[in-house]
Amino acid sequence: MEIVIKAGEVVPEGHVDLNAPDVFAFYNAQSADVLSLSMRCAAAPFDLDGRTYATLEDFWRGMDGEPSERRRERLALAIAAQYSSDAAGSSGLRMHLLETAPKTIICVDIDPWLGMQAAGGLSVGQNGMGRALMATRAALMEG
Repeated sequence: MEIVIKAGEVVPEGHVDLNAPDVFAFYNAQSADVLSLSMRCAAAPFDLDGRTYATLEDFWRGMDGEPSERRRERLALAIAAQYSSDAAGSSGLRMHLLETAPKTIICVDIDPWLGMQAAGGLSVGQNGMGRALMATRAALMEG
């Protein structure tokens, strides 16, 4: 069964309209050369725990085999490290994140924890990356 939400219909609780004006949705599979919130964005290499990562994707793939909860915690640390780096400032990546405020950030990804999908008009997924980006954005705006 496919459910499609049409213009003007109320989105069921727990779902997000990815086209709503208060939502900033991005695809997590954008090119490394594009300034974006995608894990592939190579504009701001960063250091974490004595290692340098070219992208968040490099960091994430390096955690294969780790328990899910640890991967989630570490992703939040990696996002904070990347967006507070000098490279994020000079490349414009940090400003790109800050300019999304006050919108809800939604990562569109096939991984149901990392992002969300909206097949048939209803969003599903936990948006873990979007949540981590919003937490980092809030911390950057405070300090």
